[in-house]
Amino acid sequence: MTMWRTVALGLVAWLVFLIATLPADRALALAPQMPGVTIGHVQGTLWHGKAGSLIIKGIQLDNLRWGFRPLSLFTGRFEFDLKAGLGSKPVHAIAGTLFSGARYLGDVQLSMPASDVLYRLGIKQVGVSGDLVMDLDDVRFTPGGIPMFSGVTRWAPAEVEAPLVLSLGTATLTTQHDGSITQGDLVATGGVLQVKADVALEATGAYRLNAVITQNGTVPQAVTKFLATFAEYENGSYRLEWSDNLL
Repeated sequence: MTMWRTVALGLVAWLVFLIATLPADRALALAPQMPGVTIGHVQGTLWHGKAGSLIIKGIQLDNLRWGFRPLSLFTGRFEFDLKAGLGSKPVHAIAGTLFSGARYLGDVQLSMPASDVLYRLGIKQVGVSGDLVMDLDDVRFTPGGIPMFSGVTRWAPAEVEAPLVLSLGTATLTTQHDGSITQGDLVATGGVLQVKADVALEATGAYRLNAVITQNGTVPQAVTKFLATFAEYENGSYRLEWSDNLL
């Protein structure tokens, strides 16, 4: 047992030395290329470094800085603390890789226009405004699918601008995931529709929603017609069950 412990500590020490001294640009040249990801103006080492820009599927982060978290090695992970800018807003996250190769993000804090999210998902028939503020504890990636995530996402002001105009006030989504499906609660208050819903999102893009919707003001005729057609009216509220696919 002592021999194996010594070997393990020696391996960790070697990895720490490698990360502390290996130039970041050389490490990137040796690493497998990730589709849709480009990084420019790299300086420093794997331990501490920076890059002028990081572009992930069209989303550009500026002034990226990273620092290695050496204690993560003792839990079977490689973790880096990341800080960057997204437009005028700061971004923070912990990016990690398990020894098995699975990638994840933790402690994600960022804000971005809601319209950008729909654009990245390829949803062009709906126009929205307002910002999405994300405070996510854990994000897990699935090849070719939608990431699974746990945490809180707020959309405010939650405004739909096309194909109709609709104000939802503030919408808050609180979720947990088990690696294959994200589930949680969606609450919208302060708008012309009050919404309380259970939601589920699979990595394939399939989602389902069970909602209780209460009208709290004047809504477009198209919304009234939709609710009358697809939802059940009961005790002053509409009960809606809906499923579709984001991809």
